[in-house]
Amino acid sequence: MSIDNSLADAVLIAVTVVCTGFAVLFFGAHALSPHMPDFVGQDLALYREATTRWLTGGPYYLPEQLTGGPYEIKFGAILYPPLTFLLFVPALILPSALWWAIPLGVTTFIVASLRPARWTWPLIALCLAYFPTSQLIWAGNPAMWMMAALAVATMWRPAAAFLFLKPSVAPLALFGARDRRWWAVTAGLAAVSLLFLPLDLQWLTAIANGQGDQSGLMYSLRDLPLLAIPLIAWAGRRAAPMSPSNIHAP
Repeated sequence: MSIDNSLADAVLIAVTVVCTGFAVLFFGAHALSPHMPDFVGQDLALYREATTRWLTGGPYYLPEQLTGGPYEIKFGAILYPPLTFLLFVPALILPSALWWAIPLGVTTFIVASLRPARWTWPLIALCLAYFPTSQLIWAGNPAMWMMAALAVATMWRPAAAFLFLKPSVAPLALFGARDRRWWAVTAGLAAVSLLFLPLDLQWLTAIANGQGDQSGLMYSLRDLPLLAIPLIAWAGRRAAPMSPSNIHAP
């Protein structure tokens, strides 16, 4: 290995260590916060409550979201389409720990199996060091599941269609569009969505009426570093991803 290559590797490792240190710092800052007991799992609790409310005959979206006039989006507003019942209904039954363990475990396993090149390490560490990433994970935000869907999509492209569960990041679903099976999964999700057509229309109203910093598609920009982790690993992959058939679209 040349001196130049050795220096480049040293710089990559140093940047990775620094970014990882910041990631640990931010995750630790949340863990030590006096507000931590209320913050952990607050997003999961919100959607569990809304789903339970709907299953017992109540409204899914809050009345102020559907009045026809603008409202200020704040914590408690329901912003996901009803198609996400595919996530939230099972979440009512499964132990809370699995809400984190499944997406984080799946993503970690697949990223490791890709054996990403060294140039990806600081980028992945930087995504983890991005402050909203720790917030999303501690709060139990469904963005974790979108990340896991993208991770699975690196070995089975149709899984990318599940990004449609969060329309504000739906363009990333096109990662699997070159696989014909992706179109079949997308059509299946569209058919399921039609079963909730009245709620779909309510969701559109709730989104259209929302005002404030958390309104609009730009709000989901904070999710992108978390979602980028498996894509960065895939871009720098040095081994074929592990799957039962080990076959996927190019």
